[in-house]
Amino acid sequence: MSEIQSSIVPWSELAREDHLPRLLVLCFGIWLYAADSTLVATVMPAAVEEIGGLPYLSWTYTLYQLGSVVTGAVMGIWVLRTGLSKAATISGISYVVGCALSGYAPEMASMIVGRLLQGMGGGGLVSLAFIGASTLFPPRLWVRVIAVISGVWGVSALCGPLIGGYFVSAGNWRGAFWAFAAQGLVAILVALPLLKDPSREENPEFQKIPVARLGILSVSVLAICQSGVMNNPSLAIGLWIVGVSLLILSQTGCRKRKPDFSKGNAQPFHHFRIRVGDALSLFHGDHLTYCLWSFFDAHPLWCRASGGRVHHCS
Repeated sequence: MSEIQSSIVPWSELAREDHLPRLLVLCFGIWLYAADSTLVATVMPAAVEEIGGLPYLSWTYTLYQLGSVVTGAVMGIWVLRTGLSKAATISGISYVVGCALSGYAPEMASMIVGRLLQGMGGGGLVSLAFIGASTLFPPRLWVRVIAVISGVWGVSALCGPLIGGYFVSAGNWRGAFWAFAAQGLVAILVALPLLKDPSREENPEFQKIPVARLGILSVSVLAICQSGVMNNPSLAIGLWIVGVSLLILSQTGCRKRKPDFSKGNAQPFHHFRIRVGDALSLFHGDHLTYCLWSFFDAHPLWCRASGGRVHHCS
């Protein structure tokens, strides 16, 4: 019987040795991304009232999702080249710069760029959390670590709109982005010392980044997200179908082999037979959920931002 299939590991195992500090860092990255992804539901209507740019409002969501998907998809390769701690630091810097730019934004263009950088940094932190779960912890703790990460994600996603609503009610929607920028700085400071893995060496020339597949993936995400804000139903459905088709196309060509992260494969959990496409599908599931949410006009953001003109919003 393998180590994973052995007796149930008690939760107290996570508090032994240096497991707990590393787990808290990984969960902190999940918090930054998940809370920030839902923060805009209550913050952006107030932001649009001040800086304008309502016709481009959807891009604050679309490019956030695009940045997170693409960065999350290549983060495994990036970890192989730079190491886990450096990759986390780079992701944290992108996140902090994005939050600061959105908090300062005098117009919608700056807000959109800031959201793109937030998505890139946050998507990297999410991917690093799952990679770190398998590289920083022994196999017997993987189930427990993933359970904690999943729980933190759910709570964080629920807290995002509440935090945004608090800052909006206080008349300072910009403060919400600055608050997350400050938290991102904390993540950068703790990532370097706590996420180092002495047993794993950097390999800057091991695996190339699949640029072509990432390009197809990017177009698919843009198509799916934009289908949710099209006024023409036929055009929206067609755009959504094109996006899904491109998403499936981007996952083709994955070789059916046993992944091995220690030998340079970009995917974590190398004891399981998971193809690259399968792993990416797990990561993109959350984003597709948001895309479908927007596609059926269920996003509460539009109800207030449009001044109540969208009567079919609940």
